[in-house]
Amino acid sequence: MKATTGEEFDPSYLRLIRDRLEGNVPGAAELAALPFGLSGAFDEELSRWPVVERRPLLLWFGVFALSSKAIRLEWAESVLRVFDPQLSLDTESWRSAFSQKFNSAEPGEYALYHERFGSFVLQSIGQADVERLNAAIIHCCHEAMEGPVDSFGTRYALRHGADHHLLVAGWKQDAGALEDWLLNEEVWSAQFRLEGNWGISMEGCRTGLKTAAKLKDRQRLTQFAVALRQLTVRDEDCAEEALNLFREGRVQEAVQRVWNWDDDRLMMWVCLCLTNSWASNSVPLDIQGDVESLFFALEGRCGKNRVNKF
Repeated sequence: MKATTGEEFDPSYLRLIRDRLEGNVPGAAELAALPFGLSGAFDEELSRWPVVERRPLLLWFGVFALSSKAIRLEWAESVLRVFDPQLSLDTESWRSAFSQKFNSAEPGEYALYHERFGSFVLQSIGQADVERLNAAIIHCCHEAMEGPVDSFGTRYALRHGADHHLLVAGWKQDAGALEDWLLNEEVWSAQFRLEGNWGISMEGCRTGLKTAAKLKDRQRLTQFAVALRQLTVRDEDCAEEALNLFREGRVQEAVQRVWNWDDDRLMMWVCLCLTNSWASNSVPLDIQGDVESLFFALEGRCGKNRVNKF
């Protein structure tokens, strides 16, 4: 069912209507006063926010709406300080007052509860300020690269910095907006220290390839293709190094090299190790020892149930 504006009704909107009408038999006045669609409900709520806080609040929610994952309050605040140092912020009070607007899968990290609310916020901010807000996030990502690799800001930058550069490429229709991030050797090195592989960088280069192809940018298409090939070679070398460590009996060191790989790739590497063990050992008991030592080392990475899949 759709409203006459073309906006799809949403379960959240239907719950809102139910809550507003529950226990009452609505008359014409009550029905006329109901907000039309989720956008109407959000508009109605926005009108109740204190006027002096309305813009800072929208910008604050905008940081969460633009972010690729749940973020920390201090990260959102640092972005807004870059956006406008004069903004009056009260993020702790806002989080308490608007706690129903957030989901929190990890302690201290928050994401907007509803994608449509995020879209409403960005539309209310306006495209010019959305682009400025995204530029502030990019600025913070670059600053975070100078910090420890295990800090929230650095982890966010390394895993999601490319997403924000991709937004700029889409807005400007220019694949060059991706260059300073995707073809940055320092970013590659930091991502390897964080993840133990170049998977994020490789995926970013694939995205760069698609973007450059869509925009018919041959020069950058070539650059991203060359970078992807370089990263692929490095990644293959990393797998070979881990296998050599396993062959030498240095199982813990080998596992450290593959610790952050996704399950499918990790399973392929385990199978490669066991195949190599089978080829080099003629005594079944020796093979069993290799299997047990490898699975013991992996147990902390996957948990017993997932290791048993191997």
